[in-house]
Amino acid sequence: MFDFVVFFLIFLPLMDVIRHMRSASTVTKVLLTGSITSLVGSYFVYTSILAEKPKNYYELLEIPARGLTDKELKNAFRVASIKYHPDKNRDTDTTDLFLEVK
Repeated sequence: MFDFVVFFLIFLPLMDVIRHMRSASTVTKVLLTGSITSLVGSYFVYTSILAEKPKNYYELLEIPARGLTDKELKNAFRVASIKYHPDKNRDTDTTDLFLEVK
């Protein structure tokens, strides 16, 4: 929702105001347009890619974060891969969870 507000209610009207500025030179208009476009673009990149919540693989594997041996970790991985495998769960779609475990 906030992306809609940023784009349609702030970015587009601001570009229209810059386009209709009579006293500013073409270079000034281009610089203003480019800088505002890059700011809005970087905001969209940040919100879509960089601001994703990091995945907690320990919760996905249902194990404690510390104090596991390699053997216990491998066993938890095997159990989770079988638990979330799409062929084992025909009723529910666990493909995304299986790919995260994989």
